[in-house]
Amino acid sequence: MLSKIISPGDRIELSKPVKASATGRTAEKNDVLGQEKRIYISQVYDILEDEQLKIAMPIVEGRVVPLPLHARYDACFYSSGGLYQAKLVITDRYKEDGLYILEAELTSELKKFQRRQYYRLEHTMDLEYKIVSEEEIMDVLEEPAKMEEITSYGMSEGIILDISGGGIRFTTKEELERKSEVLVNINIGIATEDICRLAATIISSSKVDNRERLYVNRAEFHNMKDATREKIIKYIFDMERRMRKRDN
Repeated sequence: MLSKIISPGDRIELSKPVKASATGRTAEKNDVLGQEKRIYISQVYDILEDEQLKIAMPIVEGRVVPLPLHARYDACFYSSGGLYQAKLVITDRYKEDGLYILEAELTSELKKFQRRQYYRLEHTMDLEYKIVSEEEIMDVLEEPAKMEEITSYGMSEGIILDISGGGIRFTTKEELERKSEVLVNINIGIATEDICRLAATIISSSKVDNRERLYVNRAEFHNMKDATREKIIKYIFDMERRMRKRDN
C-alpha cells in the first residue's frame, strides 16, 4: 500500500509525537503560549516494503542531522495524491552512495492528512479583508461567484505575518471580534498576480504591546476547496525554496 501512495522524492516532515500534560493539554505548538515544535524536513529516498522506507537524513542550517535510532516520530508525507500522515520509528542509519540515509518503519496506518494547520511559513505580505455577516458568508458558499463582487469594495488593509494551508496570522489597525467572519484577498502569485479570495473565522485578536492601534489576529480558513488549499501549499513551498536560495 505504501508504494501506491508514497514515491521516492516526496517531501516528508518529521516531528516528535505530542505528549499530554498533567492537565490533559498537549505540548504541541500552541499559538497562545508561543511554544515551538521542531519539524525536520526531508524527502523519501526509497520504498523497501509496505511498511518500510528509506529517508534522506534531514539537513538543518547546512548540517546533516542523524536522528537517533529507535526514535519515534509523527510523519507527514506530501505525495502527488495529497497529504498523508503516519507514525514511524527509525530503525537504521548509514551512508549510501554519498548520501546519509535513515531507514524507518511505519508503526501506524497511513491516513489522509487531516491536520488543519499544515506547514506554516513566516512571510510578510499584503492582505485585504472585510468583516461580513453570516448571511453574506452563506451567500458566498451558495454562489461562489459572489465572492469577487463582495470583496471588490469596502476592503480594509492588513499585513500577513505567516500563512499555512489552514489559516493566517495577520496585523490590522482594529481589533477584530473573536468568531467573526471575514473574507480575505491574498495574492499568492510569485511572478504574476494570482488573487485567492477566501472565507475565514477569527479565532483570536490581541493588541501588540507598545504599539498604538495595532492588533495581531489569527484566522482559520473554512469551506475551502481542496484545489485551492493545494494551491496555497504549493505557493508556500515555492516561497520557502526562494527564501532558502536567497539566504545561501
